[in-house]
Amino acid sequence: MIRRAAGALVLRLQGAPEPTVFMIQRSRTMRQFPGVWSFPGGQVDGGDSVGRDWVNADGWDQDRCLSTAGYLQRWEIDAPSVQSWLPADSLGIVQVAARAAWREALEELGAGLETAAPADGSMRYLGRLSPPPQVEFGFDTRFFGLTVPPFQPALEPAEVAQGRWLTVFQALHSGMPQARPTRYVLERLESWVRASEGP
Repeated sequence: MIRRAAGALVLRLQGAPEPTVFMIQRSRTMRQFPGVWSFPGGQVDGGDSVGRDWVNADGWDQDRCLSTAGYLQRWEIDAPSVQSWLPADSLGIVQVAARAAWREALEELGAGLETAAPADGSMRYLGRLSPPPQVEFGFDTRFFGLTVPPFQPALEPAEVAQGRWLTVFQALHSGMPQARPTRYVLERLESWVRASEGP
């Protein structure tokens, strides 16, 4: 099985009355997942081994809302115990994936994102989704959250057909085509937000 490392960035709109995230529709000419709606991000490359540490080292592995085991259970995918085939996370690997998520998001959304990101801000590590052993090819994707003010995207037309801010509810219930990992992330965000808001 080929499992490639990737990072995805869940951008949350600062000051929105309800949880609102930026999503992109991938160009229909893309080889993988053409036309589907997803979060900005992409595959790790060699240059991501150095650069800014986006994830705070204190408590980086605590309080995540995403897990591969939860994803497999949600979609009723039979697989051996995750611990038997998925290597454990490390802070170094997470930092590399965070750099990839940021680099890819800048490529897809333009420099406006860079001006919107807080200079002293850190990404929240939301967790990791990886395909089970029976899948021949897939992405071992780590997801990160970052809250930003409104910004003017300059979408990369070769990769992105369109992009927009959507409430989590809209993204889940609009009928937009999404891959299962994206839908799982949205469902978990909705559940996580409700739990944090309390009764």
